[in-house]
Amino acid sequence: MLLEIQNLTKSFTRNGAPFFPVKDVNLTAEAGQFISISGHSGCGKSTLLNLMTGMLTPDAGIVAFDGENVFDMSTNRLAAYLNQDIAYIMQGDGLLHSLSVRDNIALVHAIHHHEDVPHERIIQLAQSLGIEKLLASYPSQLSGGETKRVAIARALLNQPKLIVADEPTCNLDPRNGENILEIFKNLCDDGTAVIVSTHDRRFSAITDYEYVFEDH
Repeated sequence: MLLEIQNLTKSFTRNGAPFFPVKDVNLTAEAGQFISISGHSGCGKSTLLNLMTGMLTPDAGIVAFDGENVFDMSTNRLAAYLNQDIAYIMQGDGLLHSLSVRDNIALVHAIHHHEDVPHERIIQLAQSLGIEKLLASYPSQLSGGETKRVAIARALLNQPKLIVADEPTCNLDPRNGENILEIFKNLCDDGTAVIVSTHDRRFSAITDYEYVFEDH
């Protein structure tokens, strides 16, 4: 099992009372599986993704990656998990405006790997996402959809085992949205697991499993 979530619970305080965006959630993902998580805004989808990527600590439950509990990992092992084993595509693009598109795509690889940046792969990814003509541009010169595709290219560069994406097609026109769906589907066919939270109903038709968040 690549990813196994057991009885995961996370609470916050809202108006002086506990609020549980994630409560007793169970989820599994095998290599090559395509999974979508749907539900209305504010139901806990993003909180769940932040938990499965180790960016939040749960009140209870475990997130196991390749049999290892993420919350028992050492600082160095967690860094390797976040930057090599998985890729997290957040709703915001997270780009550095002082860097070009090319350097933004290469950033995580350059920080966490000793070998040279794979420039040919950057070009290939840029071509597949339709941003090859933007590599010398800067984020301030891009549209919202273009910055989203740059963030996706950066996430794919290290060829992670698992991709976690929060609303990956938001701000994209239908053609580019379809392109992202096709890229994710091809990644799954090659053995990468993909988990997306989304309001985009097109995912329901192509994912292997759909988890639906409901009101608690």
